[in-house]
Amino acid sequence: MVPRGTPASVAISACARRFLGTESGSAVLLVGAAVVALVWANLGAGYESFWHTGLAVSFGDAALDLDLRHWVNDGLMVLFFLSVGLEIARETTLGVAARVPSPGRTGRGCTGWPRRTRVVLPRAQRRW
Repeated sequence: MVPRGTPASVAISACARRFLGTESGSAVLLVGAAVVALVWANLGAGYESFWHTGLAVSFGDAALDLDLRHWVNDGLMVLFFLSVGLEIARETTLGVAARVPSPGRTGRGCTGWPRRTRVVLPRAQRRW
C-alpha cells in the first residue's frame, strides 16, 4: 500500500516496481514487447527505415556517420562482448568457476595419456 500524500508518479512507480518484480509481471512485459516487435516488423517500410536512420558523431573535423544498424552491429556488440568477457574473467577468478578444474589442465591430462600409450605400447608389443 502506498502511503497517503505520496506524489502520483512515485505511487505509480512503486506499483510498477512491485508488479514487475514478480515472475508473472516480467512475463507480461516480455510477451508485450514481443507482440509489439512482431507487429512493428510486419507493418512495412517503417522497420527498415528505422534501421537506415543516420546517426553521426563528430569531433571537430573528424566525423563518424553511420546508420543505426551499423552502430548496433559495430559499437554495441563490442560493448556486449566486452561485458561478457569481463563477467567470465570475474567468474573464473572469484566465482564458482574458480573452484572447477581448468580446461587447460584437464586437456593436458587427456592429451598426455595417448602420448604415453604410444611410447609404452610399442615396447610392450616387442616383448610379446
